Amino acid sequence: MRVWSGGTVGLAMMDTRRPPTILIVDDEPDIRQLIARACQREGLQVHEAATAEEGLRSMSAVKPDLVVLDLSLPDDNGLDVCREIRRKDMSVPIIIVTAKGEETDKVIGLELGADDYVTKPFGVRELVARIRAHLRKAQSRNPDPPASPVVSLSRESVRIGRVRIWFDEREVKLDDEPVTLTRTEFDILWCLAENMGRVLSRDQIVSNVWGFAVEGSERLVDAHIRNLRKKLERDPRNPEMIVTVRQVGYRVLNGE
Repeated sequence: MRVWSGGTVGLAMMDTRRPPTILIVDDEPDIRQLIARACQREGLQVHEAATAEEGLRSMSAVKPDLVVLDLSLPDDNGLDVCREIRRKDMSVPIIIVTAKGEETDKVIGLELGADDYVTKPFGVRELVARIRAHLRKAQSRNPDPPASPVVSLSRESVRIGRVRIWFDEREVKLDDEPVTLTRTEFDILWCLAENMGRVLSRDQIVSNVWGFAVEGSERLVDAHIRNLRKKLERDPRNPEMIVTVRQVGYRVLNGE
């Protein structure tokens, strides 16, 4: 049985659920160890990988609850790793790590499905706070199953024109066809749908979806909105559902 870091065998025996597992993919040993020690102090299990190949192999073997992914890897572009992870798993949170000034890579990483990013040099406390926040979000969406079967007599859903969203099932359909969204894309869509017709600033979206202040919130939100438009709009360049309100933010219109 796994024992939580800093815990006792007795305490571990009382909780049979494993602690969340973090996969750190970074070719700099000092950075990996810094992140690993900070995560372990928080009671998290940690696996490390120094290359893209090792990282993808670990994804299959470990099935982590969250990935911290450096975009500068010796054997492959971290963006390709991000794309491959998302191809196989749309739900695992991905926090990408970029060097200062790699603005284009941040945006591309988010458009490939990463949930968040930090820029080197970063504060390890801030990174751990972000890791914890994403794990809490993931856990809240995947609660432990009840002891006995419960039959739901209703499904809370919202319809926006051609799109229908079910919150509990985290399901989205466009013209009755399923659409696959990442965790963060779904959360942003639901946030906008709950406030249909109202204009939400980027900071309001970040506060509702991430639950904490995020550096570069404008870029972060804009990248995810572009993804949603590609998946849900007839013409992403001329959106009819998720519209931009200049110098303010976004709102959802219930049009056909």
